[in-house]
Amino acid sequence: MLLKKIIYLVCILLIVSVLACKSGHEKISIKEDDGVKVEYSQRIKDKQKDGEYNKYYASGEPFETSFFKNDSLEGERKIFYKNGTTKSIEHFHNGEYDGEFKAFFENGITYQQGAYAKNAFQGELKTFYPNGTLKEMVTMADNEENGPFAEYYENGVLKAQGIYKGGAKEQGELKLYARDGQLGKIMDCNDGRCKTTWKAEGFVEE
Repeated sequence: MLLKKIIYLVCILLIVSVLACKSGHEKISIKEDDGVKVEYSQRIKDKQKDGEYNKYYASGEPFETSFFKNDSLEGERKIFYKNGTTKSIEHFHNGEYDGEFKAFFENGITYQQGAYAKNAFQGELKTFYPNGTLKEMVTMADNEENGPFAEYYENGVLKAQGIYKGGAKEQGELKLYARDGQLGKIMDCNDGRCKTTWKAEGFVEE
C-alpha cells in the first residue's frame, strides 16, 4: 500500500515536471521573514518572472496581485488591506508606472486618483476626504505640481485657488475663501513667496 502511494506521488511529480518543461515556465513559492508568502511564475531558461505574481499576508489574505512580462511589471497591479479591501490600483508598462492610478481608504472610499505616463504623474491629481468629498485638485507635470490647483473644505466649499509652478510653489494670483464660500483674501505670489493685496474684514485663514 505504501509502495503504491510512493509510486503515485512520483508519477504526479513527473507529470508536473513535464508540463512545466512544455510550457517553459515553473511556479515559485517563497515565504519571506515577516511571514508574507510570494508565488509567481518564471521562465525556466533564464529565471525571469513571466506571468502571474501574487503575495499573501502571513494570515493568508491577499496582499498583492500583479503580472510580469520579461521580468518587468506589466498591466494592472492591486494592493490590498488586511481586511480584504483594495488599497491601490496601479498600471504598468515595461516596468514603469503608466496609466490610471487609484488609492483608497480602508473603508473603500477613494483617497486619491490620477494618471501616470512613463513613470511620472501627469495631468489632474485629485485627493479626497474620508467622507468622499474632494479635498484638493492639482495639475501635475513630470511628477511635480505645475499648473492650476484648488483646495476645498470638507463640506465641499472652495478653500483656495491658484497656480503652482515648478513644484508646490504658488505663482501669480492666489485666492483664499471662508467656509461660507465668501472670498477672504487675495495674494500675489512669486516662486512661493506671497504678499496680501486685499483682505476681507474679519477673515481668518484656516
